[in-house]
Amino acid sequence: MKQERAARELRAIEQAKEKQIKLDFDKRRATELAKFLQLKQQSELWENAQRMRRYLSEIEKDADENDQALQDYIIWAKEKIAWYDPLVSKRDELLNDVNRHTLEMPTKSYW
Repeated sequence: MKQERAARELRAIEQAKEKQIKLDFDKRRATELAKFLQLKQQSELWENAQRMRRYLSEIEKDADENDQALQDYIIWAKEKIAWYDPLVSKRDELLNDVNRHTLEMPTKSYW
């Protein structure tokens, strides 16, 4: 009886170790995936910012220097792109609470 109980206890200990190993692995995998998704999102934001800069560059090529509205637009657009680009992340008073990934405003909590 003692041997059977000792064997059961040993199996229980081994199962607990295996379960902990699996839990640790799952946790590491989840962390790794979260970090990778963040990398992917940041690179997509950066690529979008680069695309916007190229677009703005084309506008600037043909821009009339005397068109003040267009010059103001170009300055405004450069500021917004600097906010959007994860490598710059410039503060923007109006957009700082906006989610860069979804471009959605934060939801208001009433409680």
